[in-house]
Amino acid sequence: MEGKATLTLTEAGSGRVVRKFTEHNLVTDAVKRILEPPLYTLINSFDFRNFTKNVMPVYKLFSGIVLLGNTLEERRDNVMIDNSCIPIATAGGPYSGTNVCRGSLNENETYATANGYHFTWDFGTDKANGVIKSIALTSRFFGDSGLGEVNAGAKIIMDPSNISGNYDVTTKICTGRGVYIGTYEDRTHIYVAYKDGKIMFVKYRSVDPLAIKINDISTTSIYADPVSITELELPFSYSSIMKFFVDPTKRVVYFFSSVYKDNGKNCVRYVGVDLKSFTFT
Repeated sequence: MEGKATLTLTEAGSGRVVRKFTEHNLVTDAVKRILEPPLYTLINSFDFRNFTKNVMPVYKLFSGIVLLGNTLEERRDNVMIDNSCIPIATAGGPYSGTNVCRGSLNENETYATANGYHFTWDFGTDKANGVIKSIALTSRFFGDSGLGEVNAGAKIIMDPSNISGNYDVTTKICTGRGVYIGTYEDRTHIYVAYKDGKIMFVKYRSVDPLAIKINDISTTSIYADPVSITELELPFSYSSIMKFFVDPTKRVVYFFSSVYKDNGKNCVRYVGVDLKSFTFT
């Protein structure tokens, strides 16, 4: 599978083509990953019929575009926007609103080809202004976001088994105590909880479909048995209603104190916990 992108710059008043050029682009593993979900996700509540209905025809997975102010590294595993990206605008479906970060699908020039699909998106003179260094295909729903909450159909994160306009999450892996914060090892899921003034990191492991043992069970109706529990006492008072922040790249979770005054300034203390060693960093 390969992609081709043609960019056309026209004069607003006359429609005269100022510049037109074509680039051939790398197709990453993003769609391959969507079509090959981890086996352990298929055991509980995964609606495979709904999944295939939502991902086929496959061109629907490419039906949005994002314009960026930085140059993307061409790697097959470069499938997610990271903090080096400079978003300029997106486009998904037809749009006639005032969001300057959103273009519109040109339905008259969008059609199926013999073995592919041809999308055309238009950006008016008030849209996508800035230096555009790269473009990338994305989902229709992220394309509709316009980099913000502009309508009910836009979203950034979706349930992989229900790639549609619904917000309901149907895919379930296991039930753990606390708040799920990440899966960084195969079938091992980390939850964080707060109890008696301490932070608890709890690891749960879901069933391996390729190595099911005679006593294994798979259900989300009861709490899974923890693989390990690590307790940490933070160096400041922490409230269970406070928010925390997970940096998935560094695999660090940050906890914050409540705001306090120091020489007339509002201050917050924070600490990071390494999710590999469960030590302060």
